[in-house]
Amino acid sequence: MINKKSTILLTLITFCFVFAETSVFSSISMGDIDPSFKYKTGVAVIDSISQSNHNFSAWTYQKNTTFSISFSYSMNNVTDADDNTSAYDDFSIDEIALAVPFGDKSVFGFSFYPTNIVDMTNTSESEATLDEGFENTYLKTLETRVGSISNLSLIYGKKIDNISFGTNLSAKFGNYDVNRRYLYRTYEDDNETVEWEKYFENKEKTQFFHVTFGGSCLYTSKYGLNIGGNFSLPISTYAQKLTSSNSTTSYGTIIEEIDSGEYELTDVEWPFEFSAGLSYDFNRYNLSYDYFFKGYDGLNLGFDDNALSNYSRSVIGLSFKPSKKRIESYYKKIIYSAYFSYESRPYQYELNDISDISGTLSFKLPYNKDRSNVDLRFTFTRSADSNDSLVDNILKFQINFNSFDNWWLKKERYND
Repeated sequence: MINKKSTILLTLITFCFVFAETSVFSSISMGDIDPSFKYKTGVAVIDSISQSNHNFSAWTYQKNTTFSISFSYSMNNVTDADDNTSAYDDFSIDEIALAVPFGDKSVFGFSFYPTNIVDMTNTSESEATLDEGFENTYLKTLETRVGSISNLSLIYGKKIDNISFGTNLSAKFGNYDVNRRYLYRTYEDDNETVEWEKYFENKEKTQFFHVTFGGSCLYTSKYGLNIGGNFSLPISTYAQKLTSSNSTTSYGTIIEEIDSGEYELTDVEWPFEFSAGLSYDFNRYNLSYDYFFKGYDGLNLGFDDNALSNYSRSVIGLSFKPSKKRIESYYKKIIYSAYFSYESRPYQYELNDISDISGTLSFKLPYNKDRSNVDLRFTFTRSADSNDSLVDNILKFQINFNSFDNWWLKKERYND
């Protein structure tokens, strides 16, 4: 049981962490720092309000106030075409969500995807020859990219008989920094090297704010077939870019500011999104299929010059609950699930398409008379370009805490 004190404690712990998720492809484009679709499954399944099921129409099936918080930990193992390897770990908090039922089968809620951060540093391997004005001088470039985005959605849902509807207003806000430092190196006639005492550094910060309007629906039939869908439309976009050029020391200390500027970007766009799903209940099983889409093709996101293509993700899932009886042995109340997904990224790596293939095992552990649960998910993902020039094998562990109780009540009022 998650009572009021536990809920507040979990929330405080959440905001004490640095929310981070890094990919070997992160420096290429927005696709890795936009968390909108990363974990969603079960668009047409009546489930918890966690990020694993984000058809907001399904929230109308909650009978009590519901609080959810999701964590994940992943281990990455990267290999390039020359069999060079790199391993690193990530810890992130994926979402905080709250649903409050009221009136006649209505619900109000919010969902917050915390900030995701990418940090990619690249140093040029070869020295570039400069113009004749810099005799015997060569150049190396150090580039660092850091980006973040958060998503906050306010949700309203209404259920009428066997069909429910949902609307949401979402704000997406964040920034994207690109820093480039240039090292100049001069070779004298006697082959001695003279490195300049100062670097030149160019900085670009793009700040953006997008507002989107979304809708969803869920139809449940008496024959066990469920149909659901979501869509999201951009209604307002804003971005501005801050630029500066400085002379710095090797430690990054600014010696002098050469130039700086600030201007609004007038042609920034945000993609149209939609998802659709089917599920079928038979006996103690549930079979589902979900499709997710984002229209990145031809859009200018405001901070990346790479041409983007449309994003898509397909997910097939199978769930099994051994028993639906109220009184039963504990292991028969656990919901066992398996998912397989294929994800097409919106950008390329060295002119090669990038895709993810994932397999997930899920164990939903009920407690407090089925009103709450802990959802444990183990996912293996192979992320790679079409020529396997760069391959990232990712083992991810995700845990969702879902409290379905009137958690503000005093403990003696619970029927445990």
